[in-house]
Amino acid sequence: MSEYLDTSCTVKWFKENEEYYEESLKLRERIFNFETEFVMSYYGLLELIRALVKSKYPKERIEESFQSIHDLYEIGALKNVRIEEVLNLAKNTEIKRDLYSSDALHVACAVHRGCRIFWSEDSHHLKEKTKKYMQTHDITVRALREIESV
Repeated sequence: MSEYLDTSCTVKWFKENEEYYEESLKLRERIFNFETEFVMSYYGLLELIRALVKSKYPKERIEESFQSIHDLYEIGALKNVRIEEVLNLAKNTEIKRDLYSSDALHVACAVHRGCRIFWSEDSHHLKEKTKKYMQTHDITVRALREIESV
């Protein structure tokens, strides 16, 4: 079974004052322990940087944050999905589901890789219409507060 990580979950690893910070660390621990296959598009790294810059996170720590996530790809704890592989699916998802391009890209990546769980704290992913769409692909959308149920 594989699980998809939206950037909205990974950004919490670096911001202790965030809601669900502790839960995000539990998810990170599952990744470190190779409990299952975890997937996140490299695009999520750019989103992470944007979120940290926007929140005025220290620049030197942004570099460290980027590297720590990148290292997870290098050791195989995170698997990438190439944008070229999901471009049409992401486009169609963006149009049919009225999602922003980034949100549609993450959804398309999870569908393409056959993930069973989609972790997100993004309000667009947590909407009922998106959850129902994901269910048609046997994907359950989960928020970090649900980490104990896995």
